[in-house]
Amino acid sequence: MPFLLPYVHGKRVLTDKGFSSLENREELKKFGVKDGLSHKASRGNPLSFSQRLFNKIVAKRRFRIEQAFGTLKRKFRMDRASYFGRIKVEAQMYYKALCFNLNKALRMIEVTS
Repeated sequence: MPFLLPYVHGKRVLTDKGFSSLENREELKKFGVKDGLSHKASRGNPLSFSQRLFNKIVAKRRFRIEQAFGTLKRKFRMDRASYFGRIKVEAQMYYKALCFNLNKALRMIEVTS
């Protein structure tokens, strides 16, 4: 599954091992984006020490982002869209992200009070 790199903004793409392929790595190189793809072991070809270390580093950076998606899925039922059509689904995502941020702000206020 190739990336949609013309729409990617940033210096590095961090992904899980589902995107680990030679095609994706070459695509990143072509667009001048740093490779942050986790490495994937194959049968009879285990990961080297440096690849495992790289995966740990990438996982630590992705963890904070993945927490937000996990909360959206768990608390706000974003495991699937409730509407048909890009505009309605996009609006739903914006509203759920707004609710997520309000919930986070409320928790921050409770901690400081």
